[in-house]
Amino acid sequence: MPLNRVLIIGGCLTICPPFGNVIEMFDNKDSFPDLKFVIPGQKDALNLHRGIVGQRSKLVQGLLKAKEAANSTDANKIEWVFDTSKEVDRAALVKALRFCYGETLSVNAQQGECCAMIAALFRLQLTCLDD
Repeated sequence: MPLNRVLIIGGCLTICPPFGNVIEMFDNKDSFPDLKFVIPGQKDALNLHRGIVGQRSKLVQGLLKAKEAANSTDANKIEWVFDTSKEVDRAALVKALRFCYGETLSVNAQQGECCAMIAALFRLQLTCLDD
């Protein structure tokens, strides 16, 4: 990732996504979502798009392909299998998914969210992770 995409200001790390910005489609029922993303401990599933999240997350892409190959009846639903018992982990995962939709990612190292964000990004296996 080019250095102009990452800023560190006052203990806050800001990363500009390498993806196009379609954040208005994130969890928006009017944008024709075709994927329910369930995060344990969160009241409602997120309404996402297979094409967007699957293109940017190797984990999601693999899960969707496996469900399709198995002719799964819940092929349009993903349940997050990693621990989200802490609010910081759920919030980091939602931020990481919003990053997939082109939202700039801000992580405050002072609030302890840095470890949760690193875990969420690596578990999602984002395609831009090496950058």
